[in-house]
Parts: sequence; structure tokens; C-alpha cells
Amino acid sequence: MLELTVTDYLLGALELWGAVLCVLAALFTKFANRTNPVGSNYMIKMQLICSVMMLSDVVSGFTIGSTDPHAYYTVRIGYFLCFSLAYVCLYIFAIYMKCFISDDKVNLMAVAFVKVFACLGVFAVVLNLHNGFYYSFDAINMYFRGGFFWMGQVLTMMPFAVLAFLIFYNKKTLGYNKCIAFLSYIIFPAVSVLTTAFSYSRISRLNLGIAMSIFFMMGVILMEQRKDIFKQKTELLRKEEELVQKERKINEMQIRLVISQIQPHFLYNALNSIYYLCEKDPRTAQEAINNFSNYLRGNMDALRSTAPVDFKVELNHVENYLALEKMRFEDELDVVFDIETTDFKIPSLCLQPVVENAVKHGVGKKLDGGTVTIRTKEMSDSYEIIVADDGVGFDLSGKKDDGRSHVGIENVNNRLQEMVGGSLHVKSTPGQGTIALIHIPK
Repeated sequence: MLELTVTDYLLGALELWGAVLCVLAALFTKFANRTNPVGSNYMIKMQLICSVMMLSDVVSGFTIGSTDPHAYYTVRIGYFLCFSLAYVCLYIFAIYMKCFISDDKVNLMAVAFVKVFACLGVFAVVLNLHNGFYYSFDAINMYFRGGFFWMGQVLTMMPFAVLAFLIFYNKKTLGYNKCIAFLSYIIFPAVSVLTTAFSYSRISRLNLGIAMSIFFMMGVILMEQRKDIFKQKTELLRKEEELVQKERKINEMQIRLVISQIQPHFLYNALNSIYYLCEKDPRTAQEAINNFSNYLRGNMDALRSTAPVDFKVELNHVENYLALEKMRFEDELDVVFDIETTDFKIPSLCLQPVVENAVKHGVGKKLDGGTVTIRTKEMSDSYEIIVADDGVGFDLSGKKDDGRSHVGIENVNNRLQEMVGGSLHVKSTPGQGTIALIHIPK
């Protein structure tokens, strides 16, 4: 057995430590996979393969030239694993890199070329077992480079050149740090091969170069992914803050709307009508009190409602309101319900203000009264609520001065947009009436 040099012992010790560190790095990557999932499984495979390569290299390198019966198998298996697994690692690296770039034609062709070359490399190492054109061993287990060895080294530069092109082609997508990380898989092994050409040793420097690049890549990728997670968390916090502000805005709009609906004038008229009904028609007065109570309860419930409610709930609130107005206008107010569907949701107190405008400022201002029609329709992609009256109508260009509750209507439109992506559109013709259309996407 040939005498080992200080360089051999030094490189052997480095490879042993590298093998241990690769296993520890694989465990760490596996744990970090929960928060850094991109390509982690491929990184783990490269780390474990690199560990096996370095262990095989140390064992085979320290038994070269030994006449021990077991050395025959140790040397040959060790070198076979070192050469073949280097190509397997190249194959996995191509897939790993693919996790960070797009699926355009150039990228797919480049990755496919590297993968095919790696497969051919493994095949060449297997074929070498029969003819020794790449490397061989003599009777005392000494290692010799074959005639094809250096040609093989030169050909191996081809996939690394393609990888280099791939990195620069995707430099905008990868970013500066990832480009440097992936280039290390080309630079470190290349330097190792060059040093081996001028200074031979039993222990391969190539494995150390691959291990160094894998450690470097792992560190850079983890830092990049940590940054991405931090950005995602920051963005999530920003969106949560926007959501809180949006909910606060909706709550403020609801409070303003509820307050605007509980008007002293309306309460006075309702209570005054109930007062006279108590003596004239107690049963009707009892129904009126129930409607009035339900109306107030609906307004109070709206204060606690932060999400859209079933349309049936909103419709019931409108029915209570109209029952109270019916006491005041009597035969001058007719109400028609044409309800095709109620199977949808709407922000609370979005229908009642629209109906109130139709009653007070449409039919209520017409000398002989009129009719308020409430209709719902189901469309292919939305629901529509139509509130129409045949009252006095108004000029849309001059509506600011007609006494209508424009603050309430604008509030309704804002809440429809914020909460369900809906909208409110009003059409009116003086002397003919008004149509309000509420549109709610499915």
C-alpha cells in the first residue's frame, strides 16, 4: 500500500467533516422545509448524495494499493459511487434550479440538455466497469486514469456552460444573490478540477468543491427565502390593517346610517298614529306597536352587523317600515311586492333608505299619492333589487336641492361597494317617477 501524504490526510479529514456537515445540513433543510418549501427536497437529496460521495472517496482513497482482500471491492465501489453520483448530483441540481425559473422554451431545453448529459455520464461510468476507458485498477488495486479521462473532463464543461447560460438568462428572475449562489456550483467544482490537474492526490478535490457550493447555495437560498417570508408577513400585516380600517369605515357608515334613519319626525308621526289608534282600533294599534318595535330592533341590530345579512331580514325590516308609513298615508300609499328570489345577502339597512326616499319624496309629495313597487330578480351572474315609484320624480342634475336623503343614499352605495362589490343607480323623470336599481354580483 502506498504511503499517504499530509495532503491526503488533510483532504480526507475535510471530506469526513464535510460528509457529517452534509447530513446535518440535510436535517436542517428538512426542518426549514416547513417555512422554505421551494426546492427543499432537491437540496436535501444533493446534500445526502454529496455526503455519500465524500465518504466513498475517503474509504476508497485510503485503501488504494492495498492487498487486503476487501480492498478490491472497497476501491472499485468507492470510485464508482464518486464518479456516478457526481452526475446524479448534476441531474438533481438542474431540477433544483428549475424550481426558481419560468417554464419558457429556452429554460426547458437547457434543463433537459443538462439532465440528458447527466444520464449519459452515469451510463459512461457503468460502461467503464467493463472496458476501463475512463479509469481502471491493476492487480494491487492501484488507480489509473484511462485514455478517455481528460476528454470526459472537457465534455463535462458543456453542461456547466449551459447552466452558466441559464443563470445569466434568468438573472432578472433569480436576482443577484441567487445568481451568485447557483454560479458557485460551477465555479467551485471547476477550481477543484483545475487544482487536481496540477496536483494529484488520492482524495478528490471535486467532492469538496461540490460540497462547498451546496453549503453556499443553501445559505443564500435560505436567506433569500427568509426575506421573502418577511415580505409576505409584512404584506399580510398591511392587508390586515387595511381590512381593519375598511371594517371601521363600514361600521362608521352603518352608525351614521342608523342614526339618520331614526329621525325624530318619523318617530313622532309613528307614535302619534299609534296614539290615536289605541282608542279607535286597539287591534290595529297593537299591530302598529309590534311593527314599530320590530323597526327599532332592526335599526339596533344593524349597529351590531359587520357582515351582509340575508335579504329576507332586510325585506322584513322594510315591511315594518312600510306598515308604519301606511298608517300615515293610508290610501295614498300602495305597496307592491314582486319578489322573485330572496336567496342572497345584502348589507343591512341598504334597502330601507331607498324605499324611504320613494315614499317620502316620491309618492308622499304627489297630491293623490301613488305606488311603491319592490322587485327582485336573479340574473346569470348577479341579483337585482328594483325600487320604483310613480311619484313626482326629480331632475337628477338638481337633486342636491330637492330635500332628499342624499347622504343616506351615498352611504348605501358606498357600503354596497365595500361589502359585496355592488352598486346603486337611480333614474328619475320629473312628473313620472323614480327607479332605483341595486346590483349585487353573485
